[in-house]
Amino acid sequence: MRVAHLRILKDEKLCRNCGFCSTVNKCLNVNCVGCLACYYACPYEARKIIGDRSERKTIRVMVNGTWHMVPEKISVKEALKFSGY
Repeated sequence: MRVAHLRILKDEKLCRNCGFCSTVNKCLNVNCVGCLACYYACPYEARKIIGDRSERKTIRVMVNGTWHMVPEKISVKEALKFSGY
């Protein structure tokens, strides 16, 4: 499935290695799901938003007792949007 999603990349030139992103605002996802939490939290604006249209596998999620197919590596909010909520 090819859909547009947001990804966040760290700009090494702007990052001051303050540790905020790894201690105060620690991301729990192994792969970026585009939730933007680290983007808004970075005190040095070292996070950049990029569009990601890469191919993604689909996964099944159950919402209110009904199975839905959604792209992998997206936030719960995005999965609910794909499911019609």
